[in-house]
Amino acid sequence: MKKGKGIDVELTEEDLRMELQRARHEIQETREKRMELEFSTAVVRAANAALDAELAAKMTKCDDISKKTVIVWKERDVFNNDITMRLQKIRGKCSFFNQEANSGPKDTTPGAIEEDADEEIIYMPPFLGRLKGGDQKITLSTFELTHSVGARFVPCALIYEHLKASGMLKPLEGTTFWFGHESS
Repeated sequence: MKKGKGIDVELTEEDLRMELQRARHEIQETREKRMELEFSTAVVRAANAALDAELAAKMTKCDDISKKTVIVWKERDVFNNDITMRLQKIRGKCSFFNQEANSGPKDTTPGAIEEDADEEIIYMPPFLGRLKGGDQKITLSTFELTHSVGARFVPCALIYEHLKASGMLKPLEGTTFWFGHESS
């Protein structure tokens, strides 16, 4: 007999079968949920184990890198000490290392250089074709004699004229001029 709200109800065999079937169905659903939960738990545990293994591998790699870094730092310190000792030996042998850092050549300021008043600077354009005085052509040696000051030099324009005269240079297409006295 089942009591519901103070009323005695007599259960029939059919009602008992339905109640039993419902209970079995609930048990089956509970088992299925439990199996799903166990399967999910197993998957999560496997993923967790994989992450733990990956973390352990990364920690090992980090430890190896830290050890290598310490070794490199020690080698760098030994190298720096070696270089310092070599520089100190060189400094002892060479006197110019012992000079102060600010000591340099004297009179290097822009106003310190004085020009000779006796020196006359004459500008002569390089391509007149002939010298002022007459009929001589400007040759390389004549040009050097009249235009060089101290050291011998060959201006780019004379090199160009020489290469053009020897046939090594050809005029650019579309140009209408040549340096010097020739017309091509």
